[in-house]
Amino acid sequence: MISNILVVDDNQPFLNLIKKIFEKYKHKFNLVTTTSGTKALELLNMSYFSIVLTDLQMPNMDGYTLLEKIKKNYPDIPVIVITAFDKPKTNIVVKKTGASAYFTKPLVIDDLIVCIENLIIKETEGGILNNASIEMFIQLIEMESKTCTIRIVNEKTNERGVIFFRDGELYGARLLNINGKEAAYKLLAWEKVNISIENSCLLDQKEINDDLQAILLDALRLKDETGKSEQDFIEGSESANLSGSLINWEESNHSAISSSGTSSHNSKNNDDSLYSKVINDKSFKSVKIISDWNKFNAQVTLLGFFFNSGKYKGSYLNNFNSENTIVVPIDNDKSYEIIIDLKSSPEKIINSINI
Repeated sequence: MISNILVVDDNQPFLNLIKKIFEKYKHKFNLVTTTSGTKALELLNMSYFSIVLTDLQMPNMDGYTLLEKIKKNYPDIPVIVITAFDKPKTNIVVKKTGASAYFTKPLVIDDLIVCIENLIIKETEGGILNNASIEMFIQLIEMESKTCTIRIVNEKTNERGVIFFRDGELYGARLLNINGKEAAYKLLAWEKVNISIENSCLLDQKEINDDLQAILLDALRLKDETGKSEQDFIEGSESANLSGSLINWEESNHSAISSSGTSSHNSKNNDDSLYSKVINDKSFKSVKIISDWNKFNAQVTLLGFFFNSGKYKGSYLNNFNSENTIVVPIDNDKSYEIIIDLKSSPEKIINSINI
């Protein structure tokens, strides 16, 4: 993913130079430049940026004021200060204001690139989850009393927002220039999202004092008002309640999480490549590729993240009748649904697929 970087400096030749230098990194970074602190705030209101680079000495709104406003209204966006005036006192004041790094002109570009890359890597230090249920995920964060900053990308619209947690408490949220509860409502109304986790809360003061469950209920009401049903909202959470035995986590000592359950299948159509791998198992009956299990797989992946259990490989659902079901994710859009009888070994079949 290409990261948007905003560079603010009243020296237009410097902006032209840094944009030219960053051309060789265009596969990683998209630079947007402006000569005005006021314009920079307007851009932050309209677009998502991963990092801001700013000069200090600028007319109208200097870099100190811009830095303060960014840390107050966009606490999740790191700010790198670049200045020609290198004084010990300046460095101390800048760091106290909340800058992530401090560089002097003339720039050593390689050092700046390393700094930018490290800040971007930090955004995903706690992991990345794709096609996830945001309401399910934040409830797990509350249960585990985690402290983190969650960056969320709407798969349909590519909109981006941020939710802050400290010790399992919902601290705040941001969607462009919308903050607090209003931002939380909008973010929780998103259907399919990609999530990245930073293992610290970048918001110092609590913005949301309401209980998380109350926020979720308000988000549910918002979905209803936009024409979505209650079932659409809770389906993602309920899918986690589909019962069965979750088996075979890679790099894990957790052997199983078990409960009784029900399942069904409607097709005997075989996928030839998979069938050829398990045909020697006489109790193997059918396999088909479907998308019905996608939400279930997403929820189990979340559980794996919180239990530090490694990559999710598959699930076994015991129907307690003549046939049981194995679910194996292929990608975000498809899953194998394998029907076996009671005597067949689900772990053997999942291992034979060799994901």
